[in-house]
Formats: sequence, C-alpha cells, structure tokens
Amino acid sequence: MVQLSFEQDQLLLGAILGDGCVEKNGLNCRVKFDHSIAQKQYLVWKYNKLANLSTKIRFSEVLDSRNHRKYLHALFNTKSLEIFNRYYDLFYTARGKLVPDNMVDIFKSPIALATWYLDDGAKRTDCNALRIHTNSYPRSNQELLLEMLYVNFGIEARLHKVKRDENVIYIPSNMAFEFCEIIIPIVNEIPSMRYKLLDRDTTEDNEA
Repeated sequence: MVQLSFEQDQLLLGAILGDGCVEKNGLNCRVKFDHSIAQKQYLVWKYNKLANLSTKIRFSEVLDSRNHRKYLHALFNTKSLEIFNRYYDLFYTARGKLVPDNMVDIFKSPIALATWYLDDGAKRTDCNALRIHTNSYPRSNQELLLEMLYVNFGIEARLHKVKRDENVIYIPSNMAFEFCEIIIPIVNEIPSMRYKLLDRDTTEDNEA
C-alpha cells in the first residue's frame, strides 16, 4: 500500500480544512484541488508535493454563479486510493464537511497551517491583523480551531462576527506577525502568495 509522508499528510489536512474537497470515487476516495489561474503557482506547488499520488494538472473554464461569468481555473486531483479514505472519514459527516474533533492531535506543522491560511486567509486592509474565513463551519468547530492554534502554535485568536450566525477567525496584530513568521518558510516557496503575509520591516518603516 502507498504511504504518505508526514509533509504530504499535513498539506492534505491544511488543504481539506481550506478549499480542498474529498470525494468518494468507487471503493476509495480522492482529493480535489481547484484554484483560479491567478493562483496557478500555488496549485503547482501543491501538485509537486503530491505528484506521485496525483493525476496531471488540467485547465478548465468555471462558471461563477454569482455573476454568471466564466473564469479559467487550474485543477488536479489525487488518484482514488485507500489512503485517502481516512481524510473523508475525518472531515465528512451527514451534515457535510466539519472540523475533526481531534484537530489538536493531528494538525501539527507549519505546512498544514500555511496551506489552510493560503486557501482561506487574508490580511486586513485597515490594520496589521489577519482573518481566516471559517464562515462555513459552525461555532463549535471554530472553537476547535482556536484551541488548535493556541495549543499547537501559540497563537491566541478569537472569533469575529461578520454576519448573523457567521464568524471568521480573527488574529490580532500582536499575534499576526508571529503567525506569519511560522509560515514564512513555506510561503517563500510560493512567491506569488507572499501578498497574504504581513511584512514587519515594511510596517515599521511606515510607522516611523
């Protein structure tokens, strides 16, 4: 049976927590990755980490249901293998995709954190803080994520309401730089995604 490396496992956990999708395909499961063409370099980075387990990258026009316009996307998926069934069992329930209860035990490394943030995170435009868009998860799941961030990475974050019954994870400025320092070695492998990071030197220059 094919084995995953620790790095591959952690990347998959971050990606599935973010924009990745696990689907059943016959007896086994596969993981699907889909990014806009603007994030092609990021998708290629994921592919290179998982190339021995994946189909080739392809390109497709995807219809945006919000404005009915088509956009070019880059996509790939893993092969359908027994090793991916674990991720379906971890994240998927009758209610859809949810955060696993044992997140503190399994979500351990900077590559997991970086992949999740690059999928779902963003800098605030009005201050030196970060958001991770966890709107699709219920509050109880988001609290599991807050616990994981604190226990495994020393990041104190909180929930910030953006709509009724919808919250995002908010990482305040005193923690945001520490968060970025954890994931910088990973993000440096993907130069096109550095725009999501805070730059301490630039910020200090602007404040001088």
